[in-house]
Parts: sequence; C-alpha cells; structure tokens
Amino acid sequence: MLVRKWRDGAGAGLTMRMEPTVQIVGEEPALLEALVLAFKEQGFRVVEAADAAEGWRCFRREAPDLVLSELGRARLPAGIELLLRIRRASRTPVVLFATESEGGVEDAVRAVKCGADDFVVAPEVELAPRLVRVARHLTRPAPGDAAAARQLLQGQLPGSSPAIGRVRERIIALAPLCERVLVTGEPGSGRETAARALHALATPERPFVALCAAALPHLPTPPRQGSIYLRDVEQLAPMLQRAWLEQLESGARDGRFGARWVVGAEPALVARARAGMAPFDPTLARHLARFELALPSLRERPEDVPHIARVLVERAGARLGRRTRLSDEAAHRLRLEVWTGNLTELAGVIEKLVAFSSGARIEQSEVEEVIGDLRLSVESLRDYQALAERERLLEALAETGGNVSRTATMLGRSRTTIYRMAERNGVRLRRRG
Repeated sequence: MLVRKWRDGAGAGLTMRMEPTVQIVGEEPALLEALVLAFKEQGFRVVEAADAAEGWRCFRREAPDLVLSELGRARLPAGIELLLRIRRASRTPVVLFATESEGGVEDAVRAVKCGADDFVVAPEVELAPRLVRVARHLTRPAPGDAAAARQLLQGQLPGSSPAIGRVRERIIALAPLCERVLVTGEPGSGRETAARALHALATPERPFVALCAAALPHLPTPPRQGSIYLRDVEQLAPMLQRAWLEQLESGARDGRFGARWVVGAEPALVARARAGMAPFDPTLARHLARFELALPSLRERPEDVPHIARVLVERAGARLGRRTRLSDEAAHRLRLEVWTGNLTELAGVIEKLVAFSSGARIEQSEVEEVIGDLRLSVESLRDYQALAERERLLEALAETGGNVSRTATMLGRSRTTIYRMAERNGVRLRRRG
C-alpha cells in the first residue's frame, strides 16, 4: 500500500494512501498491455502478470490493493484458480473480467461463489473504462485515510456547519472516481478552491490546469493526467460546446482516458439549460452534471463566518507579516454582515483589517469602519458602472442608427438584454430593428 505525506498548508504532516497498487493478470498480451496503460494513465501503480502462477508470486511480493484477473479459457480458468489461492490467504478485493465472447452468466455466478468482489464482462474496447470505475470504487480510502482527508479538507474548506460538512464528504467520495465533476455555487463561494481540494485528494502530483471558459479561443489539448478546472462554463462559446460534447461522447465510446475535467458554474446552469433559458447545450449540461458538487453561500452557513474569518486573519497575517487576531466582538460583527460576495468579499475585508491593524487584536470598531468604507465603495462602483453602461449603450445605438439587432451584435449581447439595458438606464428604443 502506497502512502504520501502532505507537506503544504493545513495538511502538513498528514499521511494518506493516494495511489492504490493494482495487479492486472491477463493471458492475452495485447489486452494486458492496453489495461496496464489505461490504469497507469489514471494514476494507479500497476503490477502485471501473464498467468495465474506469476500472478500468485506477484501477489505475495507486492501485496496489491486490488487484483484484476482475466477469467481464462481452461476447464479451471486461471482467474478462478488465482482467486481461490488469494481467498485462502487474504480478503484483498479481486475482480475477474472477460470479453463478451468469453464470459457469461454462469461464469459470473461461479466467480462470485468463489469469492470474487465483482465480475466484469464487456466488449474489449469497453473493458478498460469499466474496470477503472470498479477499481476506483473498491480502492476508496480506508477509514483512517478518510479521517486524514477530512482533516486536510477542514483546512481548505473550513467550517463546522452541516452544509460545508456535506461538501467535504462529497469531495472525499468523488476523489477516487475518474468522472467529471460539476462544481456549482455563487460567485466567491470557493468553486476553484473545491476543485483544487478534489485534485489534491485524487492526483496531487499530477498537473492542475485552470482555464476561463470565456477566454477560450478553442478547446485545449488536455494533459494525459491530472485535472483541468474550467471556470464559468456557462460562458463557453456555443461552437466550443458542440465540439466538447462530441469529444466527450467519442471518448466514452472508445474508452479514451485523459485528465479529469472539473467544471465551475452558476447554480442554475443545468435547470436553465434544460428549460431552454440559457444559451448552453442541454445535452452537454447533462453530461457535466452527472456528479455535482453544490457549494453553499455564506448566507446559508453564517455560523461558519467567525471560524473562517479567524483562518483568513491567520493567513493574511502570515502574508503581510502581521501578528494579530480577531476579538470575539469583531468575529460576531462579521457574522451579522450579509456577504453577497461570499468568501471573496469576506477575504477582502479581512485583508484590510489585518493591513490596517496596529495592535495585537482587531476590535469591533475596526470592523465597523472597514465594512462602512466597503459599502460606500460598492455604492460608488455601482453608480460608475451604471453610468458607463448607459454611455456604451447610447454610443452603440448612435453608431447603428438605433438598430437593436446590430447594437446587440456590437455589444456581444442578445436583443432581450439590450431592451433590459435600455429600460434600466431610461433609454428609449425603437421596438423593431
């Protein structure tokens, strides 16, 4: 069993089992080679054997976390023979597999009676993805590892509310799977943090690539391993949505593997796509939403604000070279505030409090002052944005002679949005054009 020690952030000193060892036994060289490659691409440590005798020697030497063995064709198939020997010595999970032309219901019944944990029969091109899914399920973290994972996630996604606790448990459950994950939540709720936490539990030594959907000129060539985080996926261009959907569907058909996609989106993406209310392909939305990780807003877990604030004070203090802490009264005042910008807004306030603090403790009066300044700044910014929006709209209308369709094209908006902008800014439009 492989272990890895975390050496960064809140996870310092934790020891976790991250790369299960999978033993693959196959009589057909080409199939064995394909399975070994597929499992290595998914981050497993793989040992291989060509027959039952070699498989038994390998099992005793390597002590793998999981054994995958081809059933075999003899009267006493090699897979059954190996299974029986392992069962006399160990409860290590064993999965037997066969192609559709070589395995059937009778073989499955026999395998289970002999102690197999699963029996997989599939066309040869589908064996790899099916076996990987089974392997992910059977090699999920043991209880001690799950406890270490919870401790790590408590540092990355702090809080004691049931809402954030459910998020951490879902991350632990999803980490071993090779499936796509949709992370939904309001702006500032920590979608990328959750994506990075998922990556840290699954493949911490593989690459993590963060991309912005709105800035993609074309679909990137993904790395073969690790994670790709695509934020604000609802802003992905329609042409790229179609290309991505084709890529996902063709990959599912031929069993191709690659980096895991973790996608960040607004909470209502799937519902709006299915209802035809958003310019997003509903089929692609369903593909992405098979495994959803929904993040709560701070309004849904106000009891977590004092603890989160103290964590942020410690981090900001380390970054700015200041040693200070929140008073109980200051923490309580932060809990009473409505954080429309969620964690991002709270972090901005905390950074100002730490930067402006001259003492060993941040008091409630300092919180009141910073929050008051922030609210004034927000109102001023909103006034400025409204004025700028009105000016852009008037300029575009003047250039297009009041033509709404051409104005929409020029501003990269829909006709409906142009009408709403006009109504919001007191601009009269022609109803046709």
